[in-house]
Amino acid sequence: MKRFITNTAIYLSIFLVISLYLYFATKHNLITDYTAKKFVTAFNKNNLVQKDEICEDRRSVYQNILFHKNRHFSTVFIGSSRIMQLGKYTGINNALNLGMSGANFYDLQYVYQLVKANNILYDTLVFDINPWTVCNSIENRHIQFNNLEIFKLFLKDVFTFNYSKKDIQNALSTKENTFHIANYSDIENPNNFIKFKDGSIKQITLGPNKRRGRISTFCRDLYLLKKFYTVDTALFNKSKKLLESEIINNAVYIILSPFHPLLFEERKSDIRVKNLSFLENKIRKEFNSKIKIIGSFNPNNLNLTDSNFLDGFHLTEKSISLLYHNKSISN
Repeated sequence: MKRFITNTAIYLSIFLVISLYLYFATKHNLITDYTAKKFVTAFNKNNLVQKDEICEDRRSVYQNILFHKNRHFSTVFIGSSRIMQLGKYTGINNALNLGMSGANFYDLQYVYQLVKANNILYDTLVFDINPWTVCNSIENRHIQFNNLEIFKLFLKDVFTFNYSKKDIQNALSTKENTFHIANYSDIENPNNFIKFKDGSIKQITLGPNKRRGRISTFCRDLYLLKKFYTVDTALFNKSKKLLESEIINNAVYIILSPFHPLLFEERKSDIRVKNLSFLENKIRKEFNSKIKIIGSFNPNNLNLTDSNFLDGFHLTEKSISLLYHNKSISN
């Protein structure tokens, strides 16, 4: 019995050591912020090509806010991936872009409060408002800001050995980083994802077939619009209160980023698509008139066509620059 207990303890220890190594050596690394700190320090010193998903958006944003504590910017962007391209590369200087994939209200609120707590000052604050800002989200990635929730994920991943083949390959790789310093030719390459010093990005340009496939899938499955059957009044009012608290001291903008025109052609009878117009009208009507609104959920209102989109809900760099540059956002 003693031998059995000893062997079990040895095997369990080996299992835990391997699991812990894989956890901290892969993209599951949410608990220590080691990867996020390294990444943030690196892209603030150099423009980078990000080769793999080396750290979660929210941990990177969290570390980037800490990195810029007590700094002043002309413009701070808070929102989803749909504004992550806005920055120097798209004609806006001295900006800090804190966009995150799939950001809902709780993400925006947390980042805003973190910006305030770290005394980051700005002349203009730009928020990205989406349908998933004001309805129950199909994703709750904001838990990545919560240390207790991160610890729960940590325990779950370790004790269920929740690692993919790619995770294991990355962990066994001898490469220290999954990114490298970018130069001008890297930025011009459509196949490269670039993270700039101001936190903004240049997206990868998809090939024609993959792009059409993603647009078709988005229009069919609706992705983050899946639960947009109604506007949550409580979340709408919280968003309104948050933004309106800023207008006394700073210029405040709302960006309504458009969706691909195919969505309005193929799903025009779907209540969730109809609700896009309802939400946009509600924002224009009920938000304080001092808050400036740029864009529209409906691309037809902006004379945008298929060629203006990277996929179902992200604009090309050229399109986003034309749409938002020279709209009094600080330059």
